[in-house]
Amino acid sequence: EIHTLRCTNLESLLCEREEMLVESAKRFEQLREDFQYNLTLIEARDKEIQRFEHLFKNKSLECDSLISEKGRLLELVEAFSTREREVDSKREADKIVNKRIIDDLKVVVDSMKWTNDEELRSK
Repeated sequence: EIHTLRCTNLESLLCEREEMLVESAKRFEQLREDFQYNLTLIEARDKEIQRFEHLFKNKSLECDSLISEKGRLLELVEAFSTREREVDSKREADKIVNKRIIDDLKVVVDSMKWTNDEELRSK
């Protein structure tokens, strides 16, 4: 009877251990699945980070290029503005010279009219 009791006790202990082993195997399998899922998430995140880094690098280069282009265009605008001021200044100077010439010509024409009038009167 002790032997039977011992066997029964060992059988129940064996059943407990088998249940614990099955439970441990289930938990291990669940941990494996969770690990695989997390690994998939991490790989997807790494790919997205690489994509964003590449996109950021391209946009950074594009921004640098646009800043450079902006500087070049500002230099052109300044050069055109300077040239326009020079042309305006020259145009004003030309107007003044042309007005003097016209005034001088008016004086000459008036003088010629006086001379012509006097010649006509004297005849």
